[in-house]
Amino acid sequence: MKRILTRYFLLQSEAPHPPPPPQQERQRLFRLCIENISDPERYLAKWFKGAHPSEIRRENVKQFFCWAFLNKRDYGLLDDQELEDYADQLEDLLGRELPPGKGDAVALRLTLDKVHMLYRPLIWYLIVLLIDTLTHLYMRYHSFQFYRLNTYQSLTVFPPRPLTLMASHTTPVKTLSYWYRPHTSQSRLPVVFIHGIGIGLWTYAGFLAELNRLQGEHADGATGAIAIEIMPISFRLTKAALNRESMKSEILKIVQSHGWSKFVLVAHSYGSVIASHLLRDGETSRMIEALLLVDPVSVLLHLPDVAYNFTCRKPSGANEYQLYYFASMDAGVAHTLARGFFWQENILWKEDLQDRRVTVVLCGKDLIVNTEAVGRYLASDKGPGSTDSTWKTKEWHGQGLDVIWFGDLDHAQVFETKQDYASETRSSTVFTFLIFAYAAIMSSAANDHGVKDATAAPQSQTPGHPSFRSSDRGDSIQANSPSVEAPGPAGYDFPHNDTQPAAHDGMPVTTLSNAQSVQQATQNTHYAQFMKPKFARAPIKEAGRVAYLGESSNLSLLVQDRHGSTDVVHYPLPDTVKGSKARLTDLDSIEIDILHQRGAFLLPPRALCDELVESFFQWVAPVVPVINRSRFMQRYRDPKNPPSLLLLQAMLLAGSRVCTNPQLMDASGSTTPAAMTFYKRAKALYDANYEDDRVTIVQALVLMGWYWEGPEDVTKNVFYWTRVATIVAQGSGMHR
Repeated sequence: MKRILTRYFLLQSEAPHPPPPPQQERQRLFRLCIENISDPERYLAKWFKGAHPSEIRRENVKQFFCWAFLNKRDYGLLDDQELEDYADQLEDLLGRELPPGKGDAVALRLTLDKVHMLYRPLIWYLIVLLIDTLTHLYMRYHSFQFYRLNTYQSLTVFPPRPLTLMASHTTPVKTLSYWYRPHTSQSRLPVVFIHGIGIGLWTYAGFLAELNRLQGEHADGATGAIAIEIMPISFRLTKAALNRESMKSEILKIVQSHGWSKFVLVAHSYGSVIASHLLRDGETSRMIEALLLVDPVSVLLHLPDVAYNFTCRKPSGANEYQLYYFASMDAGVAHTLARGFFWQENILWKEDLQDRRVTVVLCGKDLIVNTEAVGRYLASDKGPGSTDSTWKTKEWHGQGLDVIWFGDLDHAQVFETKQDYASETRSSTVFTFLIFAYAAIMSSAANDHGVKDATAAPQSQTPGHPSFRSSDRGDSIQANSPSVEAPGPAGYDFPHNDTQPAAHDGMPVTTLSNAQSVQQATQNTHYAQFMKPKFARAPIKEAGRVAYLGESSNLSLLVQDRHGSTDVVHYPLPDTVKGSKARLTDLDSIEIDILHQRGAFLLPPRALCDELVESFFQWVAPVVPVINRSRFMQRYRDPKNPPSLLLLQAMLLAGSRVCTNPQLMDASGSTTPAAMTFYKRAKALYDANYEDDRVTIVQALVLMGWYWEGPEDVTKNVFYWTRVATIVAQGSGMHR
């Protein structure tokens, strides 16, 4: 008990505040803060813990600014004039005078207030031990090496970490342990990852593992990674967190010990605070080629939301109680925020993010960060008081400063995989997008740094490849379409059909063309064949030409009624059922004209198409493995048996989202027009029932979700196409 009380009073001791910056720098900082306050009344109320405006008087405000800008509890005569100036500027912003004197309001002064914490039962630390062990095994399985503390330092962490003591590598620094993956790639930069508050790297293990598998089959080597462990914010009982200078020094020493001179920095939540320190240091800043910030708490840190939501808010919902009990009240976390969190050192401004490629990921339901204000500040030029929300739907370019907005996610949910989240399709899409955001930043930064990309697609022409015609850009960007008479690539036959009778007065057509009459008569015989017993045991030769008569098929009732139940649910389609090449004979001239108008039979120039296919297999296929590369490439190079045009257009769509070829980009560097072109071509082929191979259709549908116009598109978006793919797959019995 004595030891517990001693530790309690040690944790309550006052923070050693850093010296305040010079007065000129303080005034510049104050102006930056004032210029980026959209709701001054809310700003004041939150910093004073929800006090009534009449109780927040001038002396209260001066005392608050004394802590915020002078880094001390009380002020004297020498400080009074400066604080009076700050109070005057706040009055101008409020549009009213502050009541004179001192009221009953109490300001939130994080580093001076009492540290509120709860000690945990032993069972909680046993759970932490278990999760830490599982994380260790998971990271080892995915080829990470652990660099442990020395034996003495390891004993200062509770609960103990027995597996770490068996690690053969020792960290070159005193306090930070970390996970390391060797870097062997010649075309990409390694990554340094800094986690947020939680049970260490458990939340991020899936993300880090996916980074290992991003390279695909033809990578020129592995992408290295260093994942720093910060024990004081990982629900452990251990020493206090490092100060700014010590943290920078140890991270720099770790990176240099592995011979890295440039890297991509990825930080989540509290990790963005350390990212701020690294960006402001001359030596480490030069090493950061690109930056991915997820749920950053350091941007606009002068606003009260982060401090108030984490330390003062009375929880109401389940997620708020979870944050309050497991994070805010943890002894290590509470002490780190209350005695080692100095907002002037930690705040991140837009100017700190210039001259490098930066992507910031924000969630609309973040219960800690005011993401509306942060996103508007970073992505909009209309000022803090603007209600503009167009920045939420801006296309992500991977160039300069980008903001990715997930309006219906909470803090850290972008790291959740489909096993963790209720909506599997949605969460896996978000998780995948986060992976690709990192991957594109990493590759582009490497290219900017002059690293040769050994995996780039060859530019020479391959004999026997389908021809790629129209303009030298293959109509990949322009919305205009080629003429109806334009022929398609070699290997693809696009005949015209006999004309279907058409009604021009709005009435539906009531007669069939000759070809359609013959087709309907032929199809009427197909269902009868399924009822023949000998057909039930016929061999299946093509996976995409199968009929399914399982529990979700009405036709199964006919088979069972006539011949009894059977364990067979997959039946080969008769040879008389035509394949995709013959499908064009089922299209009337109007449908064929529409396909020509959409450019559905056109492909980009050969070299660009090769690069798009290569980009698809390099970046998309590793996390959306729906296409067998060797089989596809065999047909891709065969002019006599080319791949499905629907599938190829869908692959070009997905490839255009990750390909950085300038031919695909518009004046602002966006590939959205190119992606839209491929999307419309693939959609036109799908709507025309051009393809009848069920496997090919499912593959194409999955990839068509790579185009999304924006949140207002609630029909043909990524979730729509994934649902359609699921329905087609189940209807074809792919789940059996």
